[in-house]
Amino acid sequence: MHAYPKLTGSLGEVLRYHERKVRKGQAECLYAGNMLKEAKALTLNEKRFFIERLESLNDRVVRKTLHIFLSFHKDDILDDAKMRMICKEYMDRMGLGKHPYLVYRHWDAVHAHAHIVSTSIRKDGRRMDLWQQQFFQSLSISRELEKKYGLYQAGKRVPNEEWARKHPAQKIVYGKTPLRPTMNAVLERVLDNYTYTSLEELNALLRGYNLVASRGSENSVTHRRHGLLYYPLKASGKKEDVYIKASALSGKPTLRNLELRFAQNLRVYEEKQQRVKTAIDWVFYKQPVDMEAFRKALLKDRIRVIDGGASGEGVFYLDEGSKAIYDGRTLGPAYSVEGVRARCIPEEEYRKVQELDLKQELRQRPRLGLH
Repeated sequence: MHAYPKLTGSLGEVLRYHERKVRKGQAECLYAGNMLKEAKALTLNEKRFFIERLESLNDRVVRKTLHIFLSFHKDDILDDAKMRMICKEYMDRMGLGKHPYLVYRHWDAVHAHAHIVSTSIRKDGRRMDLWQQQFFQSLSISRELEKKYGLYQAGKRVPNEEWARKHPAQKIVYGKTPLRPTMNAVLERVLDNYTYTSLEELNALLRGYNLVASRGSENSVTHRRHGLLYYPLKASGKKEDVYIKASALSGKPTLRNLELRFAQNLRVYEEKQQRVKTAIDWVFYKQPVDMEAFRKALLKDRIRVIDGGASGEGVFYLDEGSKAIYDGRTLGPAYSVEGVRARCIPEEEYRKVQELDLKQELRQRPRLGLH
């Protein structure tokens, strides 16, 4: 069991996030602590009222909403009653048992997990700060609750072979495959075995596993601080609402560390790219092709064409022989998505060319005579 307490400045945003999950059938409000009604009988405004009543006692504090994430091992079997007991005892032992709080159980991951929403403002208006002491206290309480309730013992050493067998590199399906272990397995396979020189090229590889690394929008704190977040992808190619920070993943695939890899890979990049450019030019030299025929022709040379993701922008070439991926724009205008489309003929015209070639082939075949 892992507990992650953090402070945020927006109670409304946190509650709306969980209530959206409830409406989608991905979560349930399991318990309401120190409120006048049972959880299921509370409206959203009532849930907000009990917590905001304490938050209003101190206007000087910006980050007053306490959001605690309790994550359990996938082998832990927890019914609702047991999860309620664990959450209540955790809050009591953290000294927060008399605060108003809500427990949401989420069903959108392979492992059981709960979110507790409360406030850091006490009844006398003083705030509770999350210093290092509180994090150590939370960790200690988690270990004790594991023993008391017969949960998986966090930190238990698992042999590398067993870990790899249980968590192979595979496509991430949010809510079905374990998120962090599968992300770690995918990144371990991709980062060390392929040549890439930009975040865009790396993401073209990761999208094959329903994973993408994002710097966030240009105005976001993550972008300004040179941070990186890893998101699972939906079937549509769009990002899920959850992410894991690069620094929290094994191998620390942060932007700074990736940029070092980009620079190292660039040294051998130019040596390998000529094969891809030659293969592309040869496809167009041999005969007119449409986009689909272009893809199939390159596959014969073990070069896979990868689209630019949900936005549909850009094209990438993965050379399976050298394990190197190239952004078409870096190879030159003729190899970009616009350049390739301009060199291809329309699908209808390509079918006519194929039919004409077939007719000519049939005319040229020798006829077998009777003797």
